[in-house]
Amino acid sequence: MFMLTNKKMLTNKKNRFFFGIFLVFVLVMVIYAVFTFVVGIHDAGEYITLAKEMAGIGNVEVFSTHSVVYSAFLALFLKVFPSMIMIKLVNTAFLVLIGLFLYKVMNEKKAFLVWMFSPLVWFVSIEVSPIFLVSFFVLLGYYLFDKWEKNGEHKNIFLILSGLCWGMTFSLWFPSVFLIFVFGIFFFWGKKFNEFILFLIGMAPSVLVRFIADYAAFGFPFHSLVKYVGATIVIHSGLGYNHLVPITLGLLLRILFFVAPLTILAFPIDYKRHKREIWLLVICAVFFFFRGGQPDAIKVFITFAPLWVIVVGRTLTWKKVFLNSLVGLVIVVFLTSVYFTDTHETDLQRDISQFREDFSFNEVLTGKDQALNFASASWTTEPRFLWWKEYELWKSGGEYYSSYSYTIDPNIDLHQILYMQVGLRRKNDRGFDGVPLVSMEKDKEYEGFYLVKEYPAFNVYLPEKNLQ
Repeated sequence: MFMLTNKKMLTNKKNRFFFGIFLVFVLVMVIYAVFTFVVGIHDAGEYITLAKEMAGIGNVEVFSTHSVVYSAFLALFLKVFPSMIMIKLVNTAFLVLIGLFLYKVMNEKKAFLVWMFSPLVWFVSIEVSPIFLVSFFVLLGYYLFDKWEKNGEHKNIFLILSGLCWGMTFSLWFPSVFLIFVFGIFFFWGKKFNEFILFLIGMAPSVLVRFIADYAAFGFPFHSLVKYVGATIVIHSGLGYNHLVPITLGLLLRILFFVAPLTILAFPIDYKRHKREIWLLVICAVFFFFRGGQPDAIKVFITFAPLWVIVVGRTLTWKKVFLNSLVGLVIVVFLTSVYFTDTHETDLQRDISQFREDFSFNEVLTGKDQALNFASASWTTEPRFLWWKEYELWKSGGEYYSSYSYTIDPNIDLHQILYMQVGLRRKNDRGFDGVPLVSMEKDKEYEGFYLVKEYPAFNVYLPEKNLQ
């Protein structure tokens, strides 16, 4: 009886310790979200401005290539408290939820510590992207699938719910198609066909979310799918401007040390127990390594990082887990310390506020590819920021941003030749007479404009016609 009491006391003490650690994790995450100045790594402007538009506080004609589901989700919170801090807190909440799920629901306490001190978690937490939600649904889908396997076919509801979660990853982020594909191959290997069908049935409602959201926003259910796939084809085929970047050593080093710095100490891993997880992690890591290239592409690894930390956590001893946490903490402090200093984003926000006091423009033209930067940093509906490319089309009398066509070359004497064309055109034929210009390219001279004021982050120009 005495031994049982002692064991219970030790368990309670251990639970209180981890609960305390979790509260520290939450507190530091909130402080980090509120007081860091850096916002976004890639595509953040698109998600922010679209969310603001959906919340009724738009200040730019939005650019949308990705799924609108994430932005629509953010808009719900922006209607309550419209600020960048709210967006950062929402994103941070999902990183915290993953930690809570590992610690409390899955009872993976080692994995929780690996997650808490993962440099990747802290590095990408300043991003504005659906990858945080995708990461959470990947973990939840994995957990529910495991519950189904342990409970047998009498608990098929877990399989259906797992499919629902994986389907949601597609609705949020198109590259999840690859994650779903790899998961399907390795986790359904040896399973019955009707079980796979149940999984697909579970996926169906959440997959439809993407198409319903597109229809509600654009009047066309496949808008984001067509634009994303089209843009990918254009970039990789060289039809348009090429954004492909070479593979870098920096990305490889981040893969090796950002998720769990001491992953190498987890070897040899129990292959029999984690065979499917290992194959999924290796194949996804290789795919996204060659797809991303640049060091910042490490951010997408957060989508399957929860499974990584689970495998590492189950394999490392407690001593190695604490050592990994110490190394991770050092890397985190080194990586994130610069996020607390003034950046271009803070200068831009401050200067836009001063600009609104100095001038009373309802709309302003922005420098090339700068509209989303200005619109993301401004939290008022005026001035509205106009696109430079739109201005160039207006000046030249053009209508289309881009246009692509394809004509088949038949091998027989065909009466009618199949011809297809797709492109992007101007929304309207508005003019730009008398519209001022703001630009972050401070050393550049703009034909037809003269400089009237300089701010630290940008310059203000007026049309030369105003001098006449």
